Amino acid sequence: MIIESIILNDNNTDEYFLFTDNSFLIIYNKKTNEYKQLIKLENINANKETVVLKLMHPYICITEEKGLNSAVVNIETLDIINLQREDYCSKYSSYSNEFCIINNEIHLITQTKWNTLNIINLKTKVMITDINRDEKKFCIDYFHSNLLVSKDYKHFFYIYRYGILLTV
Repeated sequence: MIIESIILNDNNTDEYFLFTDNSFLIIYNKKTNEYKQLIKLENINANKETVVLKLMHPYICITEEKGLNSAVVNIETLDIINLQREDYCSKYSSYSNEFCIINNEIHLITQTKWNTLNIINLKTKVMITDINRDEKKFCIDYFHSNLLVSKDYKHFFYIYRYGILLTV
């Protein structure tokens, strides 16, 4: 087993979440030097892709950086939301997923296509946006995988062809 990615538990500085090359999410306690296997994520290919971990308690997002798959795990219940993007240029663009807070609930801004972002409420598992434009009809080409979130998680920025946009 090889550790592919690590992130510190923001609720307990003695704990780290690890993701392995065989797609297991593990929690490691450095104080007790104990490992606990939490769950295997079948849709994440850590052998093929670089894996990025992001945490906003109680959720951890595991994303194939240049791949097509990601998953959000509730680390308290081990419920999984599997996500996938459509992207004909995935080997060139990173798969963007960022946590945000809307009406005091945790959401995930997720890239659903090459140039499309949507937002999912992680508690209800409902996509609260439904941006699904006909690219041939509208010729939209505005999002290219660089997504940034403010420190309070209430604003996000993204870079597109003509500059930076701020979305509130």
